[in-house]
Amino acid sequence: MPNPICRGIVIITLPVLLLFAACTTTVTYQKDPVFSEPKDSLRLHLWNLVGTDSINASGKEISINGFTTSQFELQVINSKKIPENDDEMKMLARSIAVEIRNALKDKNEYQKYAIIFAKVEYKSEHYISRTIRGQSFTVKELN
Repeated sequence: MPNPICRGIVIITLPVLLLFAACTTTVTYQKDPVFSEPKDSLRLHLWNLVGTDSINASGKEISINGFTTSQFELQVINSKKIPENDDEMKMLARSIAVEIRNALKDKNEYQKYAIIFAKVEYKSEHYISRTIRGQSFTVKELN
């Protein structure tokens, strides 16, 4: 007959081990892009495409359980040039992603490009309405 203390340790330890095995660990690092052309030149190209100076760009390296991927994210805020039609919006997003990729020193620096169009309205001092649309592309989709 097994020792009751050992059985108790197994009964307590097994669920704890299963809990840790089921966890996903995600770590995100900032990965600043290195451009082959001056940023002002890229900003002008983007302004011609979207017609707004409210653009936020960031690069990220994301590690999920040891698997690492990189992503460039561009947020275009309150542009009047974003088409309502989804197909046209996706074409514009792809054009922007291609423009960004072509401006990078290393064309394979990022594996994924996310282009986000946000409409932000201030309803009151404490209430903001946001509408977000966008598209993401893998580097292979931009070739």
